[in-house]
Amino acid sequence: MRAFLFRLVHHLVARPLRAFFLWDSMQRFYDWTALWAFKPEIVCILYVEDGKLLGVARRGTRNRWGLPGGKVELGEDLLEAAIRETFEEAKVVPLGLKEFYRGYSQHQHKIVQVYTAREIVGEPTQGDAGAVGFITWDQLVAGPFGEFHKVVRNHYFWKFEAASSL
Repeated sequence: MRAFLFRLVHHLVARPLRAFFLWDSMQRFYDWTALWAFKPEIVCILYVEDGKLLGVARRGTRNRWGLPGGKVELGEDLLEAAIRETFEEAKVVPLGLKEFYRGYSQHQHKIVQVYTAREIVGEPTQGDAGAVGFITWDQLVAGPFGEFHKVVRNHYFWKFEAASSL
C-alpha cells in the first residue's frame, strides 16, 4: 500500500512540479539565447573619461540623460549605426569600438547592443538630441532608461573595476 501511495503522489504532484520547473529553466534559457539569435534594434556607445560618461540629454530636457545611440536603420551594420548615431547626437566620432554588452531594454522592449569606445574624435557638442556633456553614473541611472543603465553600470564595474582591483 505504501508503494502505491508513493507512486500516486509522485504521479499527481512531483511530476507536474518537475515539468513546471524544467519548463521554467528552459524558458529562461531560450530568453537568454534569443538575445544572441536576433539582431539588436538599438545601439549605444559607452565612453568613459576620468570616471565620467559621455551623455546626451533626451530631446526637450536638460537633466534626463542617456547614452548616445539610437535605432539601427534597415540594412545598416551595427557598428555603422553606432558611429552614425553618436555623430548625429554628440558630433563626435567614436574610435576603437568593442562589443561590451547586449541586453533587453524593458523600457523600449527592444534588444540593445552597447559598445565601448577607446577614444572620441571631436569636441562633444549638441546635435539632434538635447545637451551633450560628461555625466556621472548616478545621472545616467536617473534618466529615462534607468533600469537598463543600472545593468550596464553593474556590468561595467564587474568587467573593468573589479578586474583591475585583483
